[in-house]
Amino acid sequence: MPLYMDYHIMDNVTIEKVKQAHLIDKKTQQKYNVKYHQFWVNEKAGTVFCLIEGPNPEACANVHREAHGAVACNIVEVGKGMLDVFIDTNQKIDHGIVCYNNGEIDSGFRFIMVLDITMMTTMVNNQNIKNIELPINSRKIAIKKIYEFKGNEVKNLSDNSIIAIFKSPNTALKCASEIQKEFSLKIFKNEWNLEFRMGLSEGQPVTKQNGFFEDAIGECADIFASVHASPMAP
Repeated sequence: MPLYMDYHIMDNVTIEKVKQAHLIDKKTQQKYNVKYHQFWVNEKAGTVFCLIEGPNPEACANVHREAHGAVACNIVEVGKGMLDVFIDTNQKIDHGIVCYNNGEIDSGFRFIMVLDITMMTTMVNNQNIKNIELPINSRKIAIKKIYEFKGNEVKNLSDNSIIAIFKSPNTALKCASEIQKEFSLKIFKNEWNLEFRMGLSEGQPVTKQNGFFEDAIGECADIFASVHASPMAP
């Protein structure tokens, strides 16, 4: 069955309240052929994100509605690949609540980096397009840095941008800084003839309207922070 994630905004939400609601969901879910797996809770922001398996969004919502009446603001289908980069397999589940190994509650918020790399080329004398160098090496370096700083690459099929998700703002910033330094040096030395743009943002998995991390990724694309271009071909 498909996987879904829903989004709640709650006043005075607490970990214990969510745990109790989860127990009631578990008693009700079989009626609708649904399984509530786990929850991410941010007490400060008053947000809850539920991971659910079910035949359709309506069945998932019906469980909440009948169990305790806390219906979600939004519910979206989540692809397995996207979910894998979001979930840390080393985390613990305490009565449905997702926690880090140190006991800290995972709020579900993540830090997103979008990197766009474009080769600067000039076609002259009917140059064969097959001979134009593509940004293969630069992408390999960027992806290597992402994993060095404990990020996960999102398999992005819509364009050539590299999208990465980090759990820590410090690792996201350090990774972006290292990529910027290495790329800038290569460009300065005329080893690469390219330009790159990079954006960082904080985001939650689901919002009131859009799909899984769509708002956070879109915000990155809108606020590309750095532009670097080589004035000459190598």
